[in-house]
Amino acid sequence: MLAAFIKFAGICTRAVNDFLGKNGPQLAAAISYYALFSFFPLALAVIFALSFFLGPDSIEALARHAADQVPVSSKTVNDILTDMVGSRNMAGLAGIIGLLWAGTAVFGTIRKGINSTWGITTPRPFLQERLVDISLVLGASVLMLVSIFSTAALAYLREIVGFITQETHANGDLLWGRLASLVPPTLSFIAFLGIYRFLPNARVRLREALPGALAATIAFEVVKNGFVWYVRSYSVFTTVYGSVSGIVALLTWVYFSAIILLFGSLITSRYAAHLADREREMETISDTTSPRLHPVGREGTRHGN
Repeated sequence: MLAAFIKFAGICTRAVNDFLGKNGPQLAAAISYYALFSFFPLALAVIFALSFFLGPDSIEALARHAADQVPVSSKTVNDILTDMVGSRNMAGLAGIIGLLWAGTAVFGTIRKGINSTWGITTPRPFLQERLVDISLVLGASVLMLVSIFSTAALAYLREIVGFITQETHANGDLLWGRLASLVPPTLSFIAFLGIYRFLPNARVRLREALPGALAATIAFEVVKNGFVWYVRSYSVFTTVYGSVSGIVALLTWVYFSAIILLFGSLITSRYAAHLADREREMETISDTTSPRLHPVGREGTRHGN
């Protein structure tokens, strides 16, 4: 047990040193910077697109739900998104395209950070990179909408099941509460798995991406809940930063999330290298232990005679 713990501690130490050597904290800071300037343009673009299908009241409710998805400073985000709802028609189609292009900057930074943790220096072609960034925008929007509407869908499903089974609210609160609590980590796991599987400019198998995605999901949920508790329990951000404390708290949370994202990518790259080494070892063992077949030529035929 002690030897296994020492080995595990050594692996973690080497991983942290590798993360620091690849400028992981600086890359996370860059992701946070671009995320701050990309979130609201993307939100405005999504609100403008949904305004063709939803009414003003539904759009405002959607903006409030989107603000609630942010673990910190939801009031600040809600105020900004609510103001966006009133001016969404001013952007126009050309403006929305520009917002989408600017909003993909954060995903381009994430892509470069992921490749850096893998040690990949050869980029994809320019147009292919833009398509990857736009795909990430669409994927993030879909996951956000699923997260927003999943709460309402679960509540509606609960009412249907309760009506059919005549289940009282007291009996179903615990079950449905646990089911609802599984939605955020499930979506986080899907997001991490997709990023680690498809974003590196390398061939990554699904089983290689699973450990990193699982570790990143666990760390993300722990840090998210811990950070929310800290912000609500202590007013250090308000004391130090005053009126901009909400934005600073949001930026800090994004920074921690970016560190988790990049460190999970590093775990994925190291695990993929470990599997590749094992496969090479197995091939070497197979080559050395398998019997070699020698063709029988004329000399062998004469010897047999």
